[in-house]
Amino acid sequence: MGTIVGIETGSGAVLAGDRRVTSGTTVRSDDERKVFDFAPVGAAVTGDPGGIDEFRRRLESEIQGYRTERGENMGIQRLARVGATVADTAGVDAIVSAYDDASVARIREVGSDGRILDEDVLAVGSGVQIAFGRLEGVALDVDLDTAESLARDVLATVAEHDAATGPNVDVWRLEHSNDDTE
Repeated sequence: MGTIVGIETGSGAVLAGDRRVTSGTTVRSDDERKVFDFAPVGAAVTGDPGGIDEFRRRLESEIQGYRTERGENMGIQRLARVGATVADTAGVDAIVSAYDDASVARIREVGSDGRILDEDVLAVGSGVQIAFGRLEGVALDVDLDTAESLARDVLATVAEHDAATGPNVDVWRLEHSNDDTE
């Protein structure tokens, strides 16, 4: 399954995820992307590889369709609603990121049960307890470089203790903006 994390800071948002795919106790790959850039929208996804691919394809289609119809980027509220529907259909869990109405980078957890969670720090997957243990009490008024380092450190710690989380990590970042978004 693997592990994904999301961190909202005073200067933006960071999503990170490992690349490991397992089947039972067997590692099938350490090179499967779970973090996606749909500029300026991002997503980190965990679940089975087919579900992750379905989520990526469907979410990308929804984002592009929204841009084409409205001539603007999808904001976090709309992205979370669409992401929850797509996650439910694909049977995956994800963390999505986009701008809010004030052009502030935000994160939301969306789940295979249709849930939407709004927290400054999110973790999902097989190493969630280890990740939250490492993230608990962390200062969030940091720059994006520090937040990225933290996300990488958290996933490295998870990989040491959770065989389903691998050492290869992808990170996506979104700085606060002055652009108008929904």
